[in-house]
Amino acid sequence: MTAAGAVLLVLIFAGAGVVRATPHGDRTVAGRLLWGAPARASIAGRPVSGMTFEEVESLVWSLQGTLRLPPKNASIDRRSGRIEPGRDGATLDVELTRAAVMGAGEGETVMPRTTRVRPRISAEDVPRLTRPLGSYATTVAGSPERRENIRLATRNLDRSLIAPGEIFSFLETLGPTTHERGFVDAPVIVGEEFVPGPGGGVCQVATTIYNAALESGLAVVERHRHTKPVSYVPEGMDAVVASWGLDLKILNPTDHPVMLRVSLDGRRLMARFLGP
Repeated sequence: MTAAGAVLLVLIFAGAGVVRATPHGDRTVAGRLLWGAPARASIAGRPVSGMTFEEVESLVWSLQGTLRLPPKNASIDRRSGRIEPGRDGATLDVELTRAAVMGAGEGETVMPRTTRVRPRISAEDVPRLTRPLGSYATTVAGSPERRENIRLATRNLDRSLIAPGEIFSFLETLGPTTHERGFVDAPVIVGEEFVPGPGGGVCQVATTIYNAALESGLAVVERHRHTKPVSYVPEGMDAVVASWGLDLKILNPTDHPVMLRVSLDGRRLMARFLGP
């Protein structure tokens, strides 16, 4: 049978009320007319006329990245304490969108079907984070420059929220300890020696948070020790952080958010985790 004859046969069948099925992979002219996507139909500005089931599915998958809106967790303004509301996200529902395309009318423009994705931390969650999970305190000693770095670090880390299943990164949350951000030179351990460097003292903040996480039942997934003992915790209980990749990372293994509070009161540095 010629291609023209196949087209004519398909048209006769369609006129007789044959129900359109979707045999996968039929890419013949007759198959596309009988089983493919409707004539002149489109989605997201792309024509789908005559596309097979698999071709439509592939096209829909290719749209997923451009139509995905990640949710945004609620957060807390560290200076004012004000709760910043989050935002629902959306993801393309491939199965529903594909079905809508294959079942569309002739010439129809199909709207992608999406599914709402809720943030893992909502504005309603935050006020409920008041139950102490665990805490740890250390005593700050050393130069005024060292204490200033610790004060700046606590200000940048206080009120951090960790969503269920999320990993808190000390370095990412704190940001660079540069002179431009107000950090000053103070002693840091390099090998077996103390040398001046911007942000000296920040490791004591990391150490205090590390021990508070252990007391809180959180999971520490990355922690590094100094190359020599430090004075503010028992040997082996410290945590060193460095911009070249030595991080402190803590996993929230619970099904609820937790909040990190860090404070410096005189020489007492305190870290605690709060849950609902």
